Amino acid sequence: MIPLQLNWLMGKSTSKLELGFSINPAYTTGVSFANTPEERSHKQVGALPSFRVGYRYMGRKGLEIRAGYTPIVFINPWAGVSLGYSF
Repeated sequence: MIPLQLNWLMGKSTSKLELGFSINPAYTTGVSFANTPEERSHKQVGALPSFRVGYRYMGRKGLEIRAGYTPIVFINPWAGVSLGYSF
């Protein structure tokens, strides 16, 4: 999957609420145990929507910290933490 995401940062200080929405296009292939050869192999293109709720600390220069929760619709939720450096 390659997510296409839009994020909104809310807050005027170094601590911000991060809200986002994304579409995750996906291409899948698979094999099933159907009766005919045409039904056994399948290819599918689809898109999964997801949302993001998180916290972001952004100093003017230096350390940047993010933590977020990203529930992907129809799949188990994801959470993550990232560290970075802003310059």
